[in-house]
Amino acid sequence: KIVYFNTIKKNQPKIHKINFKNIIGLRSDNSFGSVLLFNNVVLKKVFNEYQALIEKGVGSQYIHTFLYQLMFLKYKDLEILKFNEKIIDVDLHYYKYYVEDIFELYYVARKKFSDLLLLCGDMENEYRKIIISKDKKILKNAIKEIVCLKAFNVFNYFSFFGCFKLFFSRAKFIDALIIFLFFIILHVVPTSIIKYFYKLFIDLKYKKESKLIWENILVVYTKMSRGDRRLIC
Repeated sequence: KIVYFNTIKKNQPKIHKINFKNIIGLRSDNSFGSVLLFNNVVLKKVFNEYQALIEKGVGSQYIHTFLYQLMFLKYKDLEILKFNEKIIDVDLHYYKYYVEDIFELYYVARKKFSDLLLLCGDMENEYRKIIISKDKKILKNAIKEIVCLKAFNVFNYFSFFGCFKLFFSRAKFIDALIIFLFFIILHVVPTSIIKYFYKLFIDLKYKKESKLIWENILVVYTKMSRGDRRLIC
């Protein structure tokens, strides 16, 4: 049996509160769809209050995280509870990864929601700083995911020039240029070298937690990458 992600924390009670800053900053496992349970009454109020913002986000990936960020920014006195026990087991999903899909998921969608959140009128400076800090990491995280595709030999894309066009049409010029430079480098450098240095990066950055993190990465890019379905339909 393969366990990709376990949300249960051994040192915490069965029901506990989640820190408000972690919700706004999308930290830990708070963005997992399987652990979300919306208050429908409050959610309807959010739809009415932020209809224009939400309509701009419709059709983008991760909109569920955008909705609950809006909900808690508007209603800061809401209690955020987490059930720290196994409620459901979800089977692994299998996909065929493409550079274009990774770019859309990890750069385009997250940039869009970051920009939309900063337009929210109920944003305090403390939370604005959290979102801006998160926004600065979007480019780096997108590149990291594309590097993973190469490291695990699932560096698929539909068109080289299509990627070039996509990067420069959907990203800021400097971001697009950086992503495209990495894209070219990944064509030249052998997979084994990319994998070696990526493993070294994980070991140096996460130290004691590196083994668990590496095992999760292996599941995503060696097990879950065996499907035929795209990440974005």
